[in-house]
Amino acid sequence: MGNTMPWYNISNDKAKAKTMKRTYIIFLLAIAASSCNSSTPGSASTSYMTTTNVVPTPAAVDNTSRGKELFQEKCQACHGLYGDHEGNGAENLQLTKLDSMGIVTTIIHGRGTMPMFGTVLADSDLAQLELYVKTLRK
Repeated sequence: MGNTMPWYNISNDKAKAKTMKRTYIIFLLAIAASSCNSSTPGSASTSYMTTTNVVPTPAAVDNTSRGKELFQEKCQACHGLYGDHEGNGAENLQLTKLDSMGIVTTIIHGRGTMPMFGTVLADSDLAQLELYVKTLRK
């Protein structure tokens, strides 16, 4: 059949690989940050998974304060103060079923009317925002 070019765009594949690598690194940063809240050395914190009478530790408050600040600056207008506003096509973040990778990917690439923040936020800010979004779940 002769010499034919592959159907995919090599530069596009490289961009996707770079994005996936960045998403994975942010995911690992988020896991590392959440494990810093642990009271037992070597165990990961699970306080974000519960919703009943959990008193956050000072470390947990420090870890989510930057995320809360970013949320108020970038997300609150559409998602509301508590993440429960569904106006203008925004999702109710209290009901989200997205895992950490899904949250980070959505923040980086946007979704629907939500703008992309991947080029605006540093990786550490993305990780902090992802942690804060998980605290909004009911």
